[in-house]
Formats: sequence, C-alpha cells, structure tokens
Amino acid sequence: MMNFKETTQFIDTLIKAKVNLVACLLGHTGIGKTELVEQYARQRKMDCIVIHVAQLEPSDFIGLYQIDEDGRTTNCPPNWLPYKTEVADKKSANKVALEKIVKGVINPNGGIIFLDEINRGHEDIRQSLYQLVNKKEIHTYKLPENYSIVAAANPSNSYETYEFDKALVNRFAWVKFQPEVAETFEYLPNNHGGN
Repeated sequence: MMNFKETTQFIDTLIKAKVNLVACLLGHTGIGKTELVEQYARQRKMDCIVIHVAQLEPSDFIGLYQIDEDGRTTNCPPNWLPYKTEVADKKSANKVALEKIVKGVINPNGGIIFLDEINRGHEDIRQSLYQLVNKKEIHTYKLPENYSIVAAANPSNSYETYEFDKALVNRFAWVKFQPEVAETFEYLPNNHGGN
C-alpha cells in the first residue's frame, strides 16, 4: 500500500521518466484518488482532464467519423483532447480554465488525462483504451508530448468491474493506494475549512 505522499512521488517519477507505463491507482471509491491527481496537476499548473470511463459511450471516447474532401472516412477526436497550439507563453497557461481545456488549447506546462474507474468501462471503451495507453494515440490523433495519462481502478472483489486482457494489464504500473489517517486529517482542514 502507498499513501498520498508516496503515490504522488511515484506518479511524478513515472511521468518524468517518460516510460511506456501508466500509473494506475487501485483503491476503494471515495478515498481520494481523483483528488490526488487533480492536486498534483494544480501544483504544477498542468491541465487535468478527468474522464469517467464507466460513463462513456464509444463515440465519446474515440470521437465521431466524418467524410473528408477526398471522400474518405476520418475520425474527429473528441473536444476534451488538447490539440490547439495557440497558447504561446507559460504566463497565460498558468490560468488555464476548463473553458480552454474544452476548446482544446494545449497547456505549455503539460497536462494529465485521468482515466477514472478504468476497469468499469464498457468492452468497446476498454479496447479503445489500449491505443491511448500504449501509444498516446486515438486513431490519427496524438496526445501532445507534455501530456501524460494516469488511471484509477476499483478493486474487483468489491465493485462491478470488468477484467482487462493481459496486453492491457501490462501497460500499467499498479499502485495500491490508501491514504493514511494523519494525511486525511491534514488535508481536510486545509482544503475544506472547519467542516
């Protein structure tokens, strides 16, 4: 089991090493997996695009198809993927809002695509994830170099989950995540006042 601090350090090391593995936080619902990743991104002024995999339809994830000017079928990547390079300086990137993320603006500080509840997604989504997790691509779309992928999953013995095939399992660096009580007591007043 890794606590909040250890898991944050692990994610940081994995992202900086640029290895072809995705950190996947394994833990029960409500213990702070999403908060950890969002906090990590906020502290580094990075985008954090949270994708709730269990709620996706295949077209939400891989995008819709269109016919191009040559009469060929092409894929239109979904609008949550960063693709525009208009943001030129880090000063403006420090205030990247959800509006800019949805408009596809690339943050020069980079970002994280957070695949939440990855093992609860439909089979078509799980099959599509392989290309994103393995090559940071969806069809012809390529994730910007300074964007990384992090995932979270729920234990299969406690939740309705689906099995991954071995090819997908091997793309993750699995972390059993469990924050310590002291970390939780420190986090709550700092982020939620006296409630």
